[in-house]
Amino acid sequence: MCNSRAVNTRDSILLFDPNYRQFSEVMDKMKRILTTANPARERREFIIYFSEHSDEEGLLLGRERYSYAIPRKEITGLPTEVLIALLDSCSSGALTWSKGVVRRPAFLLDASNVMKRYAFLTSSSAEETAQESDALKAFYFSHYLISGL
Repeated sequence: MCNSRAVNTRDSILLFDPNYRQFSEVMDKMKRILTTANPARERREFIIYFSEHSDEEGLLLGRERYSYAIPRKEITGLPTEVLIALLDSCSSGALTWSKGVVRRPAFLLDASNVMKRYAFLTSSSAEETAQESDALKAFYFSHYLISGL
């Protein structure tokens, strides 16, 4: 049985076409929210979904590049028990190119309630483009992610 709760609107943020400053400010705000949460009362979880442009060096936010080293450090440094980063963009697999990021075996669904730390799911490797479909009017990764949810 699933014990699901809606995300409180004060605990969620939606950005459309953010620039570097906006993205950075939101990450700072989420860190403040998570830091003030009471982990003894409820598990702190953070999910970030990014579907914009990127290249092998970082996220492309407007005319600025947000080096993968910055969001990777910010994301993995958040005070959470569970963190999931979903990136649907070209070369997004480069986000995982760092010391300390290692491939782990899949965890069982019934054991997920004890899962700790983070998972990165990217639509492409560091060297490939994210695939888009004219028929779907969407990227394949996002389409099937949403369909699966």
